[in-house]
Amino acid sequence: MKGQGIIFLLMAASFVVLTFIGALYAGKTDSFLGIADAREVVISHSESVEIRNIFVSEGSLVSSGENLLELINVDLSLRLNQVFHELSRIEAQSATDKKEISARIVRLIAERDSAVNAIDLKIEQLSRQFEFNRKLTGGLKSISGKDVEKTLHKDNPFLIQIEGLKKERDFVLRGKNVEIAMLRNILSEDKDPLRIQAEKLENELNVIQDAAKNLEIISPLDGLIGSVFFKIGEKVPPFAPIMTVHTRNPQLIKGFVPESYRSNVTIGSPVIIVSSFNPEKTMKGRVAATGSRIVEVPERLRPLPNVPLWGTEVMIAINEDNDFVLGEKVMITIDENKVFRDKLVEFLPFFRR
Repeated sequence: MKGQGIIFLLMAASFVVLTFIGALYAGKTDSFLGIADAREVVISHSESVEIRNIFVSEGSLVSSGENLLELINVDLSLRLNQVFHELSRIEAQSATDKKEISARIVRLIAERDSAVNAIDLKIEQLSRQFEFNRKLTGGLKSISGKDVEKTLHKDNPFLIQIEGLKKERDFVLRGKNVEIAMLRNILSEDKDPLRIQAEKLENELNVIQDAAKNLEIISPLDGLIGSVFFKIGEKVPPFAPIMTVHTRNPQLIKGFVPESYRSNVTIGSPVIIVSSFNPEKTMKGRVAATGSRIVEVPERLRPLPNVPLWGTEVMIAINEDNDFVLGEKVMITIDENKVFRDKLVEFLPFFRR
C-alpha cells in the first residue's frame, strides 16, 4: 500500500507538471523575426539657421564631443552687433559724462575760490578804511570819545558793507559747495541711469553669447554619421533634422510578434538572437520593452512581402560589443529552458530545495 501511495503521488505530480507545461506553452510561439537597430540621435536646432560649415560626411566615424557642424543664426548675429555697438556707445558716453562732470567740479571750485577771495579782499579794504576813519575822528578834540564811538558804529556805511559782504561770502560758499557735492555724488554712484542701461545690455550680451555656443554642434556619442540632409549655405527651418548620429554597433533588436500568435514574451524574458544570414552568429539578450499597440510589421519581416501583417513591437537589449550589422534581419527565440526553470520554480516551491 505504501508503494502504491508513492506511485500515486508521483503520477499526480507528473500530471500537474504536464498540465502546467501545456498551459504555459499551448498555442504560443517561441520565435519571431526582428531587425538589429541602433541608438540614433537626430541633430536639429530650435531656431531658423544657416549651415556655415560641415566637418563630417555620411558614414564618418565620430567621437563624443567632436565637432560636427557650425551654424549661423542671422537674427542672433544682427542682435549681437547691435548690443555691442549700443554698449560701446553707452560706455563712451558714460566716460565722456564723467570727464565733463570732473571738469565742471574743477571749474566750480575755481569759481568758488575766486569769488570768496574777491569778497575777502573787499572786506579787508573796507576794514582798513573804517579803521582809518576811526583813528582820524578820534583825534578831533571837539568830539568826545563816546560820541566818536557812537558816530562810527551807528549806521556806519563801512560796517554795513562789510556785514553784507560776509553774508554774500557765506551764500557763495554754500551754493558752490552744494553743487560740487551733488556732482561728486554722481561720480561715485554705481547705479546712474547709464550704468543701469549698460548692465541690462551686458546681461543680454551674455544670453546671446550662450546662444551662439549652441551654433557649434558636437557629437553626443561615439558612433557613425548616418544621414546628412543639408549642404553648406542652405537654410534650415526650426527643428528640421540636419543630420543623424547613431552608435557604431546595434544596441537593440526591434522584433515583431504577429498578432495572430500567443506569445510568452514579457519584459525581462531572456532570448537568443540568431542572424538570418549567418546561423553561427548568435548572442543572448533580454526583452527591454513590449509595445502597447498593434503596428504594421515591416515588409522585410513578412512571410509574404505583399501581404500586410500586423503585430506587437518588442525591444530587446543586447551588448554593444557584437558582430551584428545595422539593419540586419535576425531570428529571435525565447530561451525556453530558462523561462521554464523560472516558471517551474515559481509554480512549485519545493523545487527550490
